[in-house]
Amino acid sequence: QPPQEPRQDVARRNLARRAQLERDGWLIVRVQARWRGYVVRRAVRELLNRAVAQPDLQRAKEYARSLLPRDQEGRLLPLSCDLACFRVFGDGVYCYMRWCKLMQFAFFVAFTLSLANLIHNVSGGELLSQHGTLLNRIFTATTLGNASTLNSSYGAVEVLVSAVFTWAMFAGLDITLKEEAASRSESDVTQADHTLLVSGLPPAATSSAELGRWFADFGPVSHSVVALANRELLLRMPARQALLQSLHDAQAAYFLARTAPHSSGWRLPLLAGFGHLRRGLGLGETPPPPPPP
Repeated sequence: QPPQEPRQDVARRNLARRAQLERDGWLIVRVQARWRGYVVRRAVRELLNRAVAQPDLQRAKEYARSLLPRDQEGRLLPLSCDLACFRVFGDGVYCYMRWCKLMQFAFFVAFTLSLANLIHNVSGGELLSQHGTLLNRIFTATTLGNASTLNSSYGAVEVLVSAVFTWAMFAGLDITLKEEAASRSESDVTQADHTLLVSGLPPAATSSAELGRWFADFGPVSHSVVALANRELLLRMPARQALLQSLHDAQAAYFLARTAPHSSGWRLPLLAGFGHLRRGLGLGETPPPPPPP
């Protein structure tokens, strides 16, 4: 039998082993923490690379080209295309492009009419004698303050220019209304678009046919309905709903009573209540019970 070690040596060895295990465990924890940090940082870099990516001029050109306006067949719209090409973008864009075309014409006419007044202002010479740069003199020479005198033709031209812009404003509104009306197809039209609600009828006017014949003088009438004030009937609707629910329950109980293999002595009160519900709902009398099996 080998000699036993002293208890102090055993306790000292156990403490040394526990300390070694703690040091090893601390080292393992540090290694795992560093490894997890490395994995997380690498995953974040890969995610950022996918999200931001590397700058590529060719891909940027392709993306910018994909945002250019195209027709219904996917072809790029030419710079000199007709206004009808913009219908593919909807009524709002098409009306805006037509409005821009209209304002181009309106400003051209207004500039042509104002050209005489600009020449009259330049020939005045009221502001050219003041000190200033050449650029300031060029811009101030065409203003109203440079004119020495004003005549009636000057005011007439201003009235014509205002009339041109007023016409352009109403013409743009007319374009919008016409395009909105033309874009509404028959599939979008509902019955509510051609329905007329009439109020204030006399109490005796309860005939729908007579009402339709009276309004037929103003146009074809396809259908007419007179809404009556049936207050008592509406107040009884909740009670009728409750009776209908009780009737359904009684019908289910009646079916179970017929199919149950027990005695039929308790069917008579059930059938009596069932008949009372039918009479309360105005559904007629209860059919006679079948003979007992």
